[in-house]
Amino acid sequence: MLSLKDCVDYCGLSDDAVSAIQYGAGVNALEACVLAQDAEQSARSSRRMLQYLQTYLEHVESQENPQRSHEVHQIIDHFVMNHRLI
Repeated sequence: MLSLKDCVDYCGLSDDAVSAIQYGAGVNALEACVLAQDAEQSARSSRRMLQYLQTYLEHVESQENPQRSHEVHQIIDHFVMNHRLI
């Protein structure tokens, strides 16, 4: 049986990325992995994923936590560099 950690590792996600997707999409961790994997397959899904990450960034920035904001920006930058959005 696969564990959640197995799924997260398979998708190449960090715990921070899973948290960001969970918050932005309003899903649990396993569903976040499914969404991330789907983003690997289509530009449309990648753009939706980027929206989820931006929603999480807005949440973090509203809490005025510059360090966390920087970390989320790094997650978004990594995502944009590794996924096709067009």
